[in-house]
Amino acid sequence: MTRYRPFFLLLLLVAAVVLGLGSYFETSDDEHFALLFSGATAAAPQAVLAQYFHGLGHGLAAAYTLAPLVPWYGLLTGLLLLGATLLYFRVLHQLLRPHLRPGWLLGALGVFFLLGWLEHWQWFSHVRVAALLSLSGLLVLAAPGGRGRWLPGLAAVLLGCLIRPSAAGLGLLATLPAAAWLAARAGAGWRAAQPLGAALGVWLVVQAALSLTATPEAAEFRALDSRLALALDYQLTRPQPRTAADSLTVAAVDHWLFGADTLVNPAALDRLYRFDARHFLTHTLPAKLQLRLTLLARDYFPLLLALAVAAGFSLRLPPKQGRWYWLTQLYFGAALLLLAGVLKLPPRLALPLLDGWLLASLAALLEGRVFTTWPRGWRIGLSGGGVLVVGLYLAKIGHRTQVLRAEQEHHASRLEAARYHRWYDASFTANYFDHPLPLPPLVLGGADDLFKSLSPFRRYSLGPRPVLLLTGWPAHEAGPRRLLRQLSELPAQLPGLRRLAQGPFGATPRWLLSAEVAPVLARQLGGAPAFRPWQVVSEMGRSFDGGPVWYSVNPQPEH
Repeated sequence: MTRYRPFFLLLLLVAAVVLGLGSYFETSDDEHFALLFSGATAAAPQAVLAQYFHGLGHGLAAAYTLAPLVPWYGLLTGLLLLGATLLYFRVLHQLLRPHLRPGWLLGALGVFFLLGWLEHWQWFSHVRVAALLSLSGLLVLAAPGGRGRWLPGLAAVLLGCLIRPSAAGLGLLATLPAAAWLAARAGAGWRAAQPLGAALGVWLVVQAALSLTATPEAAEFRALDSRLALALDYQLTRPQPRTAADSLTVAAVDHWLFGADTLVNPAALDRLYRFDARHFLTHTLPAKLQLRLTLLARDYFPLLLALAVAAGFSLRLPPKQGRWYWLTQLYFGAALLLLAGVLKLPPRLALPLLDGWLLASLAALLEGRVFTTWPRGWRIGLSGGGVLVVGLYLAKIGHRTQVLRAEQEHHASRLEAARYHRWYDASFTANYFDHPLPLPPLVLGGADDLFKSLSPFRRYSLGPRPVLLLTGWPAHEAGPRRLLRQLSELPAQLPGLRRLAQGPFGATPRWLLSAEVAPVLARQLGGAPAFRPWQVVSEMGRSFDGGPVWYSVNPQPEH
């Protein structure tokens, strides 16, 4: 039983986070994926996404078809995150076991989970899962463990690549130094390079397979996605509109209205958005670095302090090992600055990077045996400082839990109220028995924040009616586009929305739009239909104050 104590400890800690503190989606993307796989925002359960969950989507779509009330998306990603957790801590346990007594070893694992892993379970994201699977898979491949390590290691890397190849690639880069230290201990020469080559080979094979098997629809999505990422995520390109049509495109991009192919397409973005080196170096780069590095220090001060302490101990390393250690620090420092200043460094990427950084530093220090003898004063000082840091971080976790729980309750209540909002009007009721019609759709635009902070392990529903997404990355997936074509019987988005707005027999859609998106959408539709604020109190007695509001449409005939 002693050998399984770390395993049971991890299960207990994970259960404490999920059941006690709660799990919350970090972004709206994950809930949107769940809605697509279940068919709630698509013409049918969508098994294939252009850049995510390759192969796994078929199983999710089938599962939602069989049992639509089960939160299959959260269960699958949670199971995969549990696998990544067990693999990572297996390697950490192997590193620490020769140096700590059993009780102290369990305590060290618990502290590391609290400071460096708890957020992965509380702030849920498929990006974290993909990065951590590839990270932990490569660690297991590189660590000593015989032939039995190959199957779980390669499987973890493969699953990470299938979920999101770009995030899996970052996970491999984040663990490369630690894997190199571990592989050098486990073997010599080309044998030490085998794990690294195998993991990289899996990533390259998946990338090649996705490129060779991409449908024209998927290729178009990726082309558009890469250009939008340059403008919105990385802020590397700036718009330079010259005409009124250009201004419509820029407004659509700024408000994440990507569905109108005539406005938002790769050719239009290539023409309108350009890299301005002077503006980037003098304004964008300093602002991004200041924001991201400030947030990094605020959110991950325990890990940064641990890295600072490790740097102090590294002075006791032999000269050759010391040089390799500081090369590792430069590697991670450059990666952090590149992501923070040039690309993007949200929490779902920052913490996996820091996890890899800390493990690489720890592996180097343990290899150099710098902890064998150190003054009693150091022990007392570090122990007291460690207790203070843990206490401060526990207070931070408590505050974050309160904020996320309040957001979850607010967003869930808004979605519940939208579900029970009246879906008919007088003319629909008068004509229904002579002309039976399906329920009119719910059209969402600028309401993506309502899908943030929701629980991965709860199924949310907007009712039996079709739900059409207009904003956000998932809005230009194939599923919402097919749904609009099915509802309007027109191939393009803007003509389809005009036809939907007219609504046969008064069965017009219910438009839940933000105050910023509504005028932009009205401009795209050529001023017709006109969106007018509609003061609504739901049947559950909750008024829609702030955020997205209901809009009615004054339909005008098509020309």
